[in-house]
Amino acid sequence: MTQQDRQRIATGIADGLSCSEIARRLGRPASTISREIARNGGSGDYRPDRAHRATGLRARRGTPAPPRAAGAPGDTVGEEIIEAAVRAGLPRMMARVHMDLLLSEEGRRTAAELTRRLKVSPASVSLAVNYLVQHGYVRR
Repeated sequence: MTQQDRQRIATGIADGLSCSEIARRLGRPASTISREIARNGGSGDYRPDRAHRATGLRARRGTPAPPRAAGAPGDTVGEEIIEAAVRAGLPRMMARVHMDLLLSEEGRRTAAELTRRLKVSPASVSLAVNYLVQHGYVRR
């Protein structure tokens, strides 16, 4: 959202317009406008300059990567192999699941173990395993 958009939001609030009307005038979803106002002081204290600065600060804030266990995908060798598989055309999640299965001592893991180790959703693991089975990388 631009500084000018934020100024138009402030003008709309001052004119007593609803979020829906402001959104319509800006060509944006109403939820975007209501979220912008709520994050930046509410309709009683919305200041476009302050909102623009705060958004810039939020955008620069990085999210640190979670620590990785030694020997798990993400270590240097494992990460290099995953990257090679991705370059060869294997989707990244499928490559991560496949690498984790290859690194397991018994060559198998439960879906719950994969979910926990890779810190991904059960649905992601399910899709990856189905893909790997379908393409002959693993079997159930």
